[in-house]
Amino acid sequence: MKVGKCPVCFTIISEKVWKEFRSKVMDRKKFDCPECGTELFIDPKIANFEEYSINKSTALIKYPSMTLGIEVESFSIDLQSLEFKSLAPIYVKEGLEKGEQFIYDKTIGSEYNSPVFTSLNEAFFRIKTGLRKYFINLGEDETNRIALIASYSNTENTAGIHYHVAPEKGEILTDEAADIVAPYIHQQTPFLIAITANSPIMEGKITEFSSNRMIYNGETMCTALARDNLEGLSGYSHFDEINLTRARDNKPPTIEVRVADSNIPEYIIAGLFIVHVAVNSGIKGKKLWNLKYYRHREYEKERMEAARLGAKASIKFNKALLPIPKYIDAFFNFYNDEIEESNVSEDILTVFRLAKKGWVMADIVRAAWNKIKKEDPNKNDEMISRLFAAKYIQAQERNLNGENIKTFAKLLGVQLPRLNEVKLGKNF
Repeated sequence: MKVGKCPVCFTIISEKVWKEFRSKVMDRKKFDCPECGTELFIDPKIANFEEYSINKSTALIKYPSMTLGIEVESFSIDLQSLEFKSLAPIYVKEGLEKGEQFIYDKTIGSEYNSPVFTSLNEAFFRIKTGLRKYFINLGEDETNRIALIASYSNTENTAGIHYHVAPEKGEILTDEAADIVAPYIHQQTPFLIAITANSPIMEGKITEFSSNRMIYNGETMCTALARDNLEGLSGYSHFDEINLTRARDNKPPTIEVRVADSNIPEYIIAGLFIVHVAVNSGIKGKKLWNLKYYRHREYEKERMEAARLGAKASIKFNKALLPIPKYIDAFFNFYNDEIEESNVSEDILTVFRLAKKGWVMADIVRAAWNKIKKEDPNKNDEMISRLFAAKYIQAQERNLNGENIKTFAKLLGVQLPRLNEVKLGKNF
């Protein structure tokens, strides 16, 4: 007998599970959904969750698909001194693809603007080949290498990833469509921050935080917006966490998402995956989370918890406060159809499996730094930094040449956990 559905992951609750639920509620014990772990506290006299069911309405926006774009900011490493530097631009002038740009960024120095992508797998392949161009066709006077990390030297200079979404070629993103889609992205913003966190180093020292970029610059580079008043997106600033960019000569208007840390391609695309899934659910008209469970002050705290703790944070999925491992299961169950349609590669799913084990890139960086220090406790932070920089250059170049996260971590001296038995929701 089918009784109802979990309000978070929409798993069918059977009569057997319902009876167990009732008995535990009567005893004032917590009952977790068998799939996503949501604590269920419904009146035991009422066996009906149907009010939470997915909205099966017709599409809200008449766009058959969306195009994607990415901006990647990066530090530079001086190859002789092995010092991390900002405001050290590197320009690539040969072998550029249409729509690809290597430009000067006022904050950090170096920024890569991708061409337009039509799928996540295309984005993953081309972001690696695009960023790899920083390492080839360079002159003999090469002195710097990019460093795909989000903070290092000081609190004013931090590097991020900006995601852009727009309709397929030939369609123009309207203000009305942007306003419809934006809340779907917004409700995943703390999750996006946690998964892409990659700035545990600040002022040349390792810290306990996962995204110092968000902690120090979150309110200046990507100001938090209130979900219950998320309208008129074109009126928001370039420095808000989500905004509608203006059309330019060579680019149409796009929705821009600014909260992710600079990172290696697997994590860049994992963040794009979250945005892509959220946008596609909005296009379909999937039900938004209930605003009666939303408080802006709590949302701001969730952003900061995600920045501080990364994969060890707890954030809300609709009304349920979930640790990241349970949140990931809820996300993959709730968006099952959109994720299947995305056909995302296993390399990207590895990011989420690692997060279920408590690892994001910030943890890999921290573990690499601490291992160098442990090998010789007498090393000061400057010496550790140079050894770390040397390892990071090698690991990053191998990654852009086609190696995966596990090899990247191994070259940094970090052993990642086994992932053979780690599932993402019910089906991945």
